[in-house]
Amino acid sequence: MQIWFLRLSGDKRNALVKIGGVSELDTKRKMHGVLVPVVVGIICWVFSAHLAFGQQTPYPTSWNVNCNGYIGLLIYKYNPQTKQVTGALLGTPVEGFLVGRHLMLHRNPKGNGQLYDGWILDPKLGAQGQPYYSGDYFIAGTVSEFKGSVDGVYPWYGTAAKGGSGGTQKVLRLSCQNKENAEKGCCCFLGAHTYKFPDKYVRAFDLTFDTGRGFNCKSNVMIQIYRANKWETMKTVAAVSSSGNSGNNLITVNVPVNSKISGIRVADNCVCCIDNSSVVIYFN
Repeated sequence: MQIWFLRLSGDKRNALVKIGGVSELDTKRKMHGVLVPVVVGIICWVFSAHLAFGQQTPYPTSWNVNCNGYIGLLIYKYNPQTKQVTGALLGTPVEGFLVGRHLMLHRNPKGNGQLYDGWILDPKLGAQGQPYYSGDYFIAGTVSEFKGSVDGVYPWYGTAAKGGSGGTQKVLRLSCQNKENAEKGCCCFLGAHTYKFPDKYVRAFDLTFDTGRGFNCKSNVMIQIYRANKWETMKTVAAVSSSGNSGNNLITVNVPVNSKISGIRVADNCVCCIDNSSVVIYFN
């Protein structure tokens, strides 16, 4: 027989204890496996409770977000009948529900489950008819991440993207598979993939790349931008390529820019060589 009890402690990670020789860590991992469907069930119940209030005008569906330091774009489509939303956050697919001003999303980057919980602040609403603040729509909340034996809760927030309710922000997607890099292709034995475009203000970009496919190769990969007629290294990533027949070992890096640039480059000087790359560029 398995017995559960609640440990009253300030440490959330030790909230549940299982008696019978099974570690708390094993218990947590099992709980994670059922957490997402439980949360979805709760959301569906809340959604049903809100149906009686009728449909509301959707809030912004395009947001400039900062997820614990990772800057990018959240864009989703909203179904007013089911309250479901589907879209992309920082270049990764998300799905969830928007019930009133309450947004809940599930994201699974690199196999690590994340639950985003946020509330939209409406500048027209407030105590006794007073506005919360002077400005556009704003969203804020927490993201719960489940990463092996380490759990974490982090802040995230967003402001309505240019265009207001339902507005969109210009996004440019380039890839070597479409031969949109200066090298006109993904491989082989290329020391860099270079993407050039007209000089524009770039807020951030998500770069995805793979090195030395199949060779289990290690290299320091430079993420660079072309600004003021010269290349600048923004980040250096310690990359390990795939091995054997395991295919790609894609790495995604978010790079804040907030200035005018006209190029992005990923390079390791062919220590392992760049075998694959794509970039999502977020303009203001």
